[in-house]
Amino acid sequence: MTKVTLLDDKSRPLAVMLRLDLETYCKACKTLWDTREASTIAKLEIVEAHQQARTQLDLELSGIGGELHWLNIEKMLAEQCDRCDWSENQLFEFLDNKGDENPQPLVLECLKECFVELLKNSVDSMLENYLMQKSAKTMLEMSIKLKLEDNNIAVIITDNAGGFTPLYLENSMDYIQSKAYQQAQPSSKVGGSQYYFGGAGRGMSLLFNLLLEGDELKYPGRLRKRFDVVKGETSIHLQNSVGGAKISLVSPLAACTPHVVELSPADGHPSLQLKLPPPKKRRLASPQEMYPNPTRLKPGFFMPAHASSPSDKFREQINILLAQH
Repeated sequence: MTKVTLLDDKSRPLAVMLRLDLETYCKACKTLWDTREASTIAKLEIVEAHQQARTQLDLELSGIGGELHWLNIEKMLAEQCDRCDWSENQLFEFLDNKGDENPQPLVLECLKECFVELLKNSVDSMLENYLMQKSAKTMLEMSIKLKLEDNNIAVIITDNAGGFTPLYLENSMDYIQSKAYQQAQPSSKVGGSQYYFGGAGRGMSLLFNLLLEGDELKYPGRLRKRFDVVKGETSIHLQNSVGGAKISLVSPLAACTPHVVELSPADGHPSLQLKLPPPKKRRLASPQEMYPNPTRLKPGFFMPAHASSPSDKFREQINILLAQH
């Protein structure tokens, strides 16, 4: 069964190694890819085998299973902290946080939201290289290392999935400086969705917005402020390492500041300016408009046709008028 394995990286302090065996899924995808032109009947068993392998892997990459990976990584990193060191003891307090009421450094808050998306991107990259016969690797390895320096915390994530394309790295600086990530599409891939798990840079666009701006990307161009970020205090650096990608994330080693909506002191609610339509002037209707089809009782007097049971007062008025005539 496909399962994520977490190991302490003994060669480096404050580091965890994640391993995910993709052999079964890669082979199922390759068989399905090679027989995509075959008849429907011949593909039934192949499609079923692929679906079973995908279902097993999906349990590790989505829902509660996906969210637990970063929580387990934080737990292992907390166990490695030297409580006698001031910086590492401060880091331990953040990593050992048992609830969401106490905010962590922004880089940790971001990975709590985005780590599983980065893991999906690594899975997709390894699978694509396998399908295109660029690599025969099927054991994904991802290293997560923490570094404390100058009151900052840096998280360095590396993998062995093949790395970024040269064009992506070439445009990454302009992508960050122009803030194009604010218009990114946070949805899944359309082409090849039966093979891949990530979504057209979804993890990276979410990470860029949250770490650099403090914004949560809901839809292209639609952002929700989550944290207040001081410009220049956070950064992201992308590069390729030996056999894979390397992402470096930096933020202050201090609790981030959740964004608070300012309320007006008058009523305690956000100040809104509402433009109401002007009130309509009421006009009294004439008797002819009120009773378009009257029933004549006597010359000069009429009664509505629908008034079958008039009130006592109305009956008295009728009797007075009849007596006068």
